[in-house]
Amino acid sequence: MKDYWSGLMEHGQKRLKKITFIPPLKKDEFGWMRIGEEICAIKSWHTWDDYGYEIEIVEVTHNNGEVEEIFSDDDGDTWRHDVN
Repeated sequence: MKDYWSGLMEHGQKRLKKITFIPPLKKDEFGWMRIGEEICAIKSWHTWDDYGYEIEIVEVTHNNGEVEEIFSDDDGDTWRHDVN
């Protein structure tokens, strides 16, 4: 049986993976996100702003074709896999 802390670490491992924005080379592109060791193409970028709270929602495409949303609530300084 796993203890409480190892369970939390296991749950948070996806959040702890390093995510870095790579700027686009052309004006009609969004750029890329480096998630761990993988470079993912940004499919769409949306900024949601409501009552002074702003969040960046970016949809990326992994090399295997899987699409995932990642989020930032500090103007893109840090990124994570969930909104919480």
